[in-house]
Amino acid sequence: MSNENDQLLPDESDAQTLNKMAAQIKSMDSRLEVVETKVDAQSKQTNANLLNAFAEILKDALAQQKAEFDEALAQQKAEFAEALAQQKTEFAEMLKTEVNNLRLEMLQEFQQVKREIKSIERSFHPIFKNMGDEAMRTDEIEDRVEKLEKKLAS
Repeated sequence: MSNENDQLLPDESDAQTLNKMAAQIKSMDSRLEVVETKVDAQSKQTNANLLNAFAEILKDALAQQKAEFDEALAQQKAEFAEALAQQKTEFAEMLKTEVNNLRLEMLQEFQQVKREIKSIERSFHPIFKNMGDEAMRTDEIEDRVEKLEKKLAS
């Protein structure tokens, strides 16, 4: 059994090889720790750079969206102002037309009143004793009607 156990134990040369290998593993392990430390530091730096770059991209996108929104808003304001001006013009024209139509109607009414006054004058002519009074009254009424006609016509 002791031979069997001896066979299980490595030779001295094997032990030296194992010791060298263990030393190399320890050396590799320490180098790996240095690399891990550098990678962690680089990773933190890269993450910060990526976050900064992403923040810049978001700022640019937001600025572009704001510019597009401002442009669209300005365009809508201009369109609204144009539509409002057009409606004001149309309303003014409509109002002017209505006022002119009312003037014409009133002028026609006054002309009809004038004709009726002349008709009444002719009907009552024999009744009035003083022709001078009748003429003065009629002239005054006609003058007033003519003044009103002139005011309405202008």
